[in-house]
Parts: sequence; structure tokens; C-alpha cells
Amino acid sequence: MESEAPRRPDPLHWLWFAFGGRLPDRYHEWVWRDATARGWVVRYGLRMLVRTLPLLVGAYFLMVALTVPRGAAVGAVLIALLFVLYMTLTSAGEFRRAWLVQHHMRLRR
Repeated sequence: MESEAPRRPDPLHWLWFAFGGRLPDRYHEWVWRDATARGWVVRYGLRMLVRTLPLLVGAYFLMVALTVPRGAAVGAVLIALLFVLYMTLTSAGEFRRAWLVQHHMRLRR
């Protein structure tokens, strides 16, 4: 017998969650599955991209406005993106535990 799919957050709640907010209790099961189901690292990486992209785009336009050559600005943004992805993926386990604790859950060892 298949279990019922958990209630997914609407786009605004998902953005709130992606930016570090705590979801209401009605999304408890969704948070648990999101943090523990297969592919959680990929989903976490994509959430970090959603958080980081506005900053990187802003940094690019700021550099261009300050007359930094476009190639150098693109290079700087790509290096920053790679750094963010590296730090995100190497620290994913710690971040996962923190967001589960934020939602009053714990991983079973």
C-alpha cells in the first residue's frame, strides 16, 4: 500500500523555506521527506542556488556599473558560484540537521 504524498508548500512558502524560514506544521511530513528522501542533496543544492542567484546577478551588474570588464565580472561570478556550491555540498549534512531541528525533527542514527 502506497503512502499518500505529503502536502507540498505553495510557491511563497517554498521560497520562505528556501531562504531559511520555518514552515507551518501542516508541511511537517513534506519537510521530513525533502530532508531524508533520495536526492535530498540535489534539492538542497538547488535551494541554495535560488538563494544565491539574486546576489550573484546583483554583483555582476554592480561590477559592470563600476566599469569592470564584462569577462572579468562573469569570471568573478562563476568563481563565487563554484565556491558557494562547494561550501553547500560539503556542509550539506550539517545544514540538513539544522533545518530538521528548526522544524522540531531529528535524524535517526
